[in-house]
Amino acid sequence: MKVDFSTEAISSDSAVILLKKIEREHKLIRNFSKFIPDYRNPFFITHSIEKMLKQRVFMLMQGYENANDMTHLQNDPLFQAVLEGDLASQPTMSRFENRIDKQTIFALCYAWIEHYVSTLSGRKQIIIDIDATDDPTHGAQ
Repeated sequence: MKVDFSTEAISSDSAVILLKKIEREHKLIRNFSKFIPDYRNPFFITHSIEKMLKQRVFMLMQGYENANDMTHLQNDPLFQAVLEGDLASQPTMSRFENRIDKQTIFALCYAWIEHYVSTLSGRKQIIIDIDATDDPTHGAQ
């Protein structure tokens, strides 16, 4: 790693480096991206599903809660370095988010359950505590 304080382009999102390291080690985003179908014309694809999912997850983890923040991040040198090139634009990210349907959400949920269960190997006992207590809210909301 090289640190140079004389550059014009700076970033305030250095934790994204840690996020990349975690993803490189665990490959959660890579694995989950396989469950998101891609119906786009392959001749016009610039950003893969995995790259867009990684960009969106990293943005959320850095506190950028909507795709409009892409306008600010488009020129962020650290995000570009971590995501290995140009970032997807705000319209592209919005189309990506709105493309996720109910079937994809269920597929991602089941993938998450499978991933979690795979981490439980080697344990002698697993306790599943299900609280079925009905706790009504004031005003029957």
